[in-house]
Amino acid sequence: MRRWYWPRARIDDPRAEFIHHICALDIADYTLVSGTFNLHAGQSDDTWTEHVEEGLLQLWSKTRKGLAFNLLRRDAPERFAGLYYADGQAMFEFLTARLSPDVTMTNDAPLPDWSYFVRRPRS
Repeated sequence: MRRWYWPRARIDDPRAEFIHHICALDIADYTLVSGTFNLHAGQSDDTWTEHVEEGLLQLWSKTRKGLAFNLLRRDAPERFAGLYYADGQAMFEFLTARLSPDVTMTNDAPLPDWSYFVRRPRS
């Protein structure tokens, strides 16, 4: 699989590296996922929920400190065909049960999103 590196035009810190890939390849302190799970490619909600959960487990396995991501809200006032709208509470329960007890979920209204911040417990 090919690795895509973002241009460094706006980031001048030589320690920063941005990689765009289908899955996490390297361990990182923080992982940010924005809009990645919105397009469900014709899959049923149940199938796509499983895909999202598997993707989050894979990302978490490569994340040292924290993971942040967003999902469209199932209760959005306007919904579009082809997009996945998540059950916010069910996702929160998945995250606290499978990833970490330290999860913050925000309601981004008026935007139709949930944002989640998952932190590794301090050892």
